[in-house]
Amino acid sequence: MTNDLISDTIIRLKNATLIKKKTTEVMCSKMVDSILVILKKEGFIDKYELVEKSFKEGGRVFKVWLKYDGNGNGKITDVKRISKPGARIYVGHSGIKKVLNGIGLGIYSTSQGLLSDKVAYLKNVGGEYLFEIW
Repeated sequence: MTNDLISDTIIRLKNATLIKKKTTEVMCSKMVDSILVILKKEGFIDKYELVEKSFKEGGRVFKVWLKYDGNGNGKITDVKRISKPGARIYVGHSGIKKVLNGIGLGIYSTSQGLLSDKVAYLKNVGGEYLFEIW
């Protein structure tokens, strides 16, 4: 059992991309589902699906298909967890900045659900700055 499901998810995606795996599995939760929806929409993963396993094998998990470019380089290069369970970081609308001049993506937990940095800025909302991915 992990204490920080978000960190576990993004690190699993990064590590699987670094070793050029086609798929990986991440634990199932509503938060992880929302994260995967955003990553699919922004082009960091191909697709994902819910897989039922026995309890001994980990229960319900998401199977994630990773995305690579024509040269075999992964779309996920690195990740950085910003807000942690012991130190929450909140950012207002005016504090939302682009990650690597728009190449990367910031994920925020807002009153309107999980949003990417671009969408949060357009909707004029701030929130907890969860992580960056590029």
